[in-house]
Amino acid sequence: MFKKKVEYKAQTAVGGKALKKLRLDFAGFAAGLDVDVVLPSKGEVWEKKLAWGGSKAKVYFLKTMPVAVDDGKSLLFPTVMALWEAPDALPFFEVHAPVSHFVCGGADLMLPGVRVIHSLSEVPGSIPPGTLVAVKVYGNPLPIAVGVTLFDPADPPEGDGRVVEVLQTYGDTLWESAGSPIPNPGFLENRVAPLAGEADSESEDGSEDGSDNE
Repeated sequence: MFKKKVEYKAQTAVGGKALKKLRLDFAGFAAGLDVDVVLPSKGEVWEKKLAWGGSKAKVYFLKTMPVAVDDGKSLLFPTVMALWEAPDALPFFEVHAPVSHFVCGGADLMLPGVRVIHSLSEVPGSIPPGTLVAVKVYGNPLPIAVGVTLFDPADPPEGDGRVVEVLQTYGDTLWESAGSPIPNPGFLENRVAPLAGEADSESEDGSEDGSDNE
């Protein structure tokens, strides 16, 4: 979504009833994510409308950090920067480091590129279509992207293997507009790597075989 330069045409403070409604709407889209982390009831929240021709999209800021996006159609979702404060709040797809180059470039996630699926449900590996999810690199605990599932990976259709439509990523223009924050040393230019010791520790506890689809 954020492949071209981010420019805004209007800025409005969000408070009172408007903030209460925004918080309720956000909780409906991302039930597993503590709304107080992203949009605190007493936080300094701003709404900025994107100056893209014909777009009704809006970005919500907590002070100066973009934390949520309304795509102007039917979806309200947290930014990947917001998820760094709550990295395990959403179901997530774990990939090997080389895949991060494509995801950070804005490519949708293909099911063959997925290492492990953490569904956070009673059915291992099952995530209903239309669910907000994060993408992580094996050995790095912080998300590299946020997106929405296109089909349930537990019951993949024939043909198109695009399992996640990527909405916002580390390295995109929204991230750049926020000052290009680097959350940990594994976040490199155009890709994300495991942290030293993280992948080894997971291998030692037996989780590298993909059997921990929670």
